[in-house]
This record gives sequence, structure tokens and C-alpha cells, in this order.
Amino acid sequence: MKVFGIILSIPANSRGFTLLELAIVLIILGFVVSAGAGLLTMTMKNMDLAKTRERTAGAKDAVCAYTADTGTIPDNSSFASSVSLPLDAVNKQLRYIYAHELTGSSGLLNPACRLLSTSLTIRRCADSSCNVYSDTNDIAFAVISGGDNRNHQTDVSGGIIRIYPQGAEADDYPADGTMSRDYDDVAEWVNLEELKGGADCSGLRLRILNSELPFASEGREYKASVYADGGLPLDPPNGEDYLWCIEEENLTSPDPDILTFRTSTGTVHVDTDCRNLPGSSWTRGDNVTIGGTPPADTTGTYPVRFWVRDGNDPSGDNDYVANKRIVISIFP
Repeated sequence: MKVFGIILSIPANSRGFTLLELAIVLIILGFVVSAGAGLLTMTMKNMDLAKTRERTAGAKDAVCAYTADTGTIPDNSSFASSVSLPLDAVNKQLRYIYAHELTGSSGLLNPACRLLSTSLTIRRCADSSCNVYSDTNDIAFAVISGGDNRNHQTDVSGGIIRIYPQGAEADDYPADGTMSRDYDDVAEWVNLEELKGGADCSGLRLRILNSELPFASEGREYKASVYADGGLPLDPPNGEDYLWCIEEENLTSPDPDILTFRTSTGTVHVDTDCRNLPGSSWTRGDNVTIGGTPPADTTGTYPVRFWVRDGNDPSGDNDYVANKRIVISIFP
């Protein structure tokens, strides 16, 4: 007998398979086929999950690139055109949740670099009850896939986006059909600082330029200046105009003052906690001029912490703030 091109010699006195033997063979083949099908299904699911994660991460990177070009993030109407493929592995639309104040409709120029906080928070829940969680504040945006079950289970409420463990019985997005089981959403998000890092906000970063100041001598007139750079000026037509505050203990408190600290508008405000002092109490000016003649017996080193803030938020205190500790040395 010839089977698949192979000649089999079967003795005349040999018998065939019994029904029991055939049944055993068929059962074994069934197990093999079933195991193979299960393995194939699991492999396909893993491939889809990897593809979904890749597309979700790709959409996140595309939004960051959009921000680098425009200084804003896209809104819902422009999200799909901003990413190359706004679909997950099962061809379901990716969800895009974003801080509205970072879009072009906010009215701010370059809000991604100007704002110091956002209205969004990622809350990573320990279980479906979300009584135990950890928060990440100042989220710029999140991109979310409904996962293998093709059902979005993640939404935002009160500025909080809840992310549950895989498999949890949770569904915060009833608009896509309620499925309070097997949470499998895939989420990618970017916080504001990460967004700034890719948007090249270095030109807007406020800083104090001086690293040191010239030494002073007793009985000799002293004059030096402290300068700032970057940020958003209070008075753009007239140059970079800032607000100043200083923290020190010994240079201005004795009577008479050892040295004076002034701007073009007056004496710089001295405080013990400039960080928490309202901007309305700071002293306006382009730079700080230090002057005076140190009297006798004032030899020593005097650390001074200079604080500067810009005009990012003229109606409030959401400004960029920088500070630097500089030592002024007085010699005999």
C-alpha cells in the first residue's frame, strides 16, 4: 500500500486497529488540537496587546511632538489628525483625556511652558474599590485603549482619571457600555514637567545669573548688581521686568544698615520666607543694586538668598520663581 508516496508493506496475517485503539488515538489528537488552539489564542492576544501598547505609546509621543511645535496640546477635534494611527490593535478609537488649559483655546501664549500646574490627576487604584491609591498630579494628557475586551473602562471625573489593576471589576465609562469585570484598559500619560522637557521651554525658565558677588571692604563704597534672565517679563515693551525679595539676617537689620538693596522702584522687600510671600509684597525692578559703605567692625561673610519672580500670572501668584544663595564677604 502506498501512503503519501511511501510504500508500506503490511503482512497478510496482520490485523487492523480496534475501535478502542482508534478512540484512544482520536482522544489524544483532540487534546493536542485543543492545546494548540488555546496556545494560538493566547499568542494572538499577546500580539494584540503588544500592538495596542505600541500604538498607545506612539499616540502619546505624537502629542508631545505636537506640543514641541505649537506650545499647546491638541483638543479632541485635532487629536486624530495629530497622531498617525489613532486606533488600537482591534481598530477601536483611542480615547484622549487632556487638560483643557493647555490647548490653543486657553487664550495663553505657549501654555505648555507657562503653566505651573494642571487640573488633571492620575489615580492608580490598588483594587476596584479604589480606597487605597496613589496620585500623580499635574497631568497634561492621557491616551487610553479599551484593551482586548473592546470596552473603554477609564474616564475622568472631577479632574481625576482612575487607573485600575488589570482584571479588576471596574468600569468608569458607561458611555461605551458597562463592563464591571476584567478591566484591561491600556493607558499612557504625560505630566506637565515631562511635557515641558520635550517642548524646549528653556527660554522661559527663570534664573538668577550671578553665581558670586565682588567682596566689600570696611570704609569703602560698595556697588554691585544681581541680574535675572528668562521667564515672562512684567512689562515687555520696557524689557524684562521682575519682582524681587531677599532673605538675610545681618546686612540690613542693624542701624545703620551695612548695605542697601534697591531696584529702580525702591528698597527690596526683606522677609524670612519669600517663597510663601504674595507677589504683591515683592519689589518690582529689572535688577537689584547693592550699595553702601560697610562701617568698621563688620568684617565677615553674609549669605543672602535672592528671590525673583516673573509676570507669568499678573492677576495671581502662579508665576515662575527662582532663587539663589550668594555670599557677600566684607574685609577690613
